[in-house]
Amino acid sequence: MEYSILHKAITLRVTSFVFLLGIFLSVGLSVNAQQWTLSKEKEGILVYTAESGSSYKMFKAEMTVETNLHGPVYLLKDANSVPKWMENIGEFELFGETDAFHWYSWTGIDMPWPVDNRDVVSKQVLRKIKNGYIMDISSTPDEMDNREGYVRLRVSEGFWSFERLPNGKVRVIYQVSAEPTGIPPWIVNLFIVDSPYQTLLNMREMVKKEPYKSIRLSYLN
Repeated sequence: MEYSILHKAITLRVTSFVFLLGIFLSVGLSVNAQQWTLSKEKEGILVYTAESGSSYKMFKAEMTVETNLHGPVYLLKDANSVPKWMENIGEFELFGETDAFHWYSWTGIDMPWPVDNRDVVSKQVLRKIKNGYIMDISSTPDEMDNREGYVRLRVSEGFWSFERLPNGKVRVIYQVSAEPTGIPPWIVNLFIVDSPYQTLLNMREMVKKEPYKSIRLSYLN
């Protein structure tokens, strides 16, 4: 009798564990199998959008460009040039760099009137992948005091991916998901395609110029 009860209890626990594991696995699969919709294709640049789990959509933009891995990475760390090529970025600063692979950034984002300008403080980590590098970006809003004239963006994450291709080119992927509280989602979603498109278009032109064209960073393979 005692054995039968114990056996049923163990069976129930195992069954429950398998059930919960199945739920977690299915959630993980749904995240990995993000349903992207091609929203723009022009001049070799593709921009996709997808639902992010909130009212704000997320985007992924990609292109292939004639460059090496050094130019785009250096371009993203060249604080003075970022406002010149990243769409809607009015100010940009780097700080808290512990080494060549870990640092923080402050970004001032220009918004159309009458919406208040936003800013975002992010932790950035550069990591090696098989054929290139990924720069992970995650918001750390309390890493810096609030700036006058800006509303702090508290939820934002994304990455830049640079993959070396066999033909000597580099595949660039730029992906971001954010929740700019206080701005109606329909306004944000209006700009979610054209802004990353223009950013990649500008990047493609920038990496053709010096010093990005010839730069070689000692910490990149």
